[in-house]
Amino acid sequence: MVLEVRPAILHTKADAVQWLEAAAKCRGVWSAADPTAPLRLYVGDDDTDEDVFRLWPGVLGVRVGPGAPHTAASYRLSGPAGVTRWLEGLDRQLAT
Repeated sequence: MVLEVRPAILHTKADAVQWLEAAAKCRGVWSAADPTAPLRLYVGDDDTDEDVFRLWPGVLGVRVGPGAPHTAASYRLSGPAGVTRWLEGLDRQLAT
């Protein structure tokens, strides 16, 4: 059983990550124009994550688990073990 608690305001997870990104830009911590800017990676496993995959420009989205035959994510993995293997491979690629 899952109980999902949300605040009583209209927002999505995409709103939250975009707010965090804007806050980092305002503080000078991050800039999309910087060629060494960090990779924007978002891993999610339910329908509420689809907003992020669709609405956060430049995100590398990964949908985890079965269900949702259609996803806006760039990648799809079967479960947590697949995420681990994928991240290890991504780390190796980025290191070269």
